[in-house]
Amino acid sequence: MKTLTITILAAVLTVFSSISQSQWLQVHGGSNQFLYKVSAFNPNVIVATGESGLILRSTNGGNNWQQITSGTNYTLENLSTKGNTGLASSRYGAVVLKTTDQGLSWVSINAGWQSNFQAVNVHVLNDNTFYVVTVGYFNMYYNYGIYKSTNGGANWTWISSNNLPSVPSVDISFVNEMTGYMISGNSVRKTDDGGLT
Repeated sequence: MKTLTITILAAVLTVFSSISQSQWLQVHGGSNQFLYKVSAFNPNVIVATGESGLILRSTNGGNNWQQITSGTNYTLENLSTKGNTGLASSRYGAVVLKTTDQGLSWVSINAGWQSNFQAVNVHVLNDNTFYVVTVGYFNMYYNYGIYKSTNGGANWTWISSNNLPSVPSVDISFVNEMTGYMISGNSVRKTDDGGLT
């Protein structure tokens, strides 16, 4: 009976030990600014963006973090990474930042929509192809547009605003140059022609 009790106790301790090890661990808490997005370039290199242009970067899987100079004071609410390339943007200020060295340095890029629209989501498909969903508020309606760059953000083309509902909730993700998905309000939409329709 004593052996059975010890065996059961050992099993219970093993279960509790595995449960405690499977919880989320706080790996950074040294900033007074809110963070909004996090994205991984690979299992080791991770970036997070937040208030007042805050960019944090880890090169060891999140164990240690370094603050990176962003060159802006706008809150960076949008972030997308792929390969060595990343985009970060502010929602209220139309600032778009780009990195090509896994978040070590960031530069501001000029985007054609910035005078009338605000970025609400960014998506990096590869080193050259980016998508940005923008919104402008006109005549009491949200008006959305999707912009695409195929040359690393040097030039942007407005590709669509067809039948997008007037809602303040939009997210976009592309699988390849032709196939992408977007949520808008309570619907999920799909494109098979690179976002044109």
